[in-house]
This record gives sequence, C-alpha cells and structure tokens, in this order.
Amino acid sequence: MFCLPDRQAVVVDIETTEASLSELRGGFPDPVEIGAVKIDSEFSVLDRFSCFVQPQHFSEFDEFCEELTGISSADLEQAKTWRECWKDFADFTSYQGLRLLSWNSSFDYGVLRQVYANSGITYPHRHPFICALSVVYGLAGIYGYRARNWSLKDVCERFGILPEKRHRALTGAMRCVEVMRAVAELEDGFE
Repeated sequence: MFCLPDRQAVVVDIETTEASLSELRGGFPDPVEIGAVKIDSEFSVLDRFSCFVQPQHFSEFDEFCEELTGISSADLEQAKTWRECWKDFADFTSYQGLRLLSWNSSFDYGVLRQVYANSGITYPHRHPFICALSVVYGLAGIYGYRARNWSLKDVCERFGILPEKRHRALTGAMRCVEVMRAVAELEDGFE
C-alpha cells in the first residue's frame, strides 16, 4: 500500500467568491470557507478544521456562489476576516511543520498566498501545496486507470465514493482523502 512520506499531512480545500470576477482584477478569488483534514501517512483522519471567512470583495459572493456552496451571505457577514482567523488555520497545520495537499493545488495555494499578502501577513507555511490530483493520477496510471475527466467529483464516482452535494470545503477535503486512500489500497487494478 502506498503511504505518504510524512508522518502527518493536511489536506486543504477552499471555497471562494466568483472566480471570473476576480480574474478581471488580475488575481485569485477571495476565500469564503476553508476546510482541512489532518491525516497520518496511511490516510487515517486525525483531526478536522473548518472556518467561514468574510471575503474582502463581498460583492463577488453572488447568487451563483450561494447556490453552488449552500453558504449564505448571512453566514459570511458574521464570519471573521482572514486577518482574524488565519492563526487558527496556521495552528492547525502546525505552521511550517506539516505538508499541505490539495486536489487543485495551484488554485488553493494561489488563493492562500494572495489572502495572506492582502492581509499583510507573511505566508507562514514552509512548503507549497502538493497536488493530490497528480499523486492520484500517477498511482492510478500504474493500475491501468485512465479517465477523460479528473475532476474530484468524477474520480469519487469511479471509486464509489459519494460525491459532495454542495461545494463545501471540509467535504471536499474529506473526499480528497478518501480518493487518495482508495488509490493507495489498490492491488488488483480497476474493474
């Protein structure tokens, strides 16, 4: 069975405001929710973290975002800003101690880098994200799995893992862990 090289790691997922509007500003969208799952080297869940984040560009959290995530504007109006809640997240990830993974690592890493910078906070994590999709893609290829679509939803369905009903950060992080565990346990290839 494939195991992570580190004794522990953190799988992260971030829900955001409307991405296309932020692209017009030349940046990443604002986070509205961050979910993280601390795992051991064999993908067992050790702890969970979830937090709403009040977006800097609140107008970009529109009806589409509410429908997609199930997060309401009222949830976000009462949420802490990133400046108020970043320490809780950094504490959960052991600051520079634990490696961070994400299904869509370039996006999640970019969102975090930008929100730290916009808040005037030096990025506190030692390593950039590891792309969980790349790990799964490489291992699945060894067992003969080929797919047209590598979205987390489609890969979950292929492994019989219930897809998330809404795009929620903690659920997305958990599904990523479940897929990595399923691929790690493969012995006889895909059916």
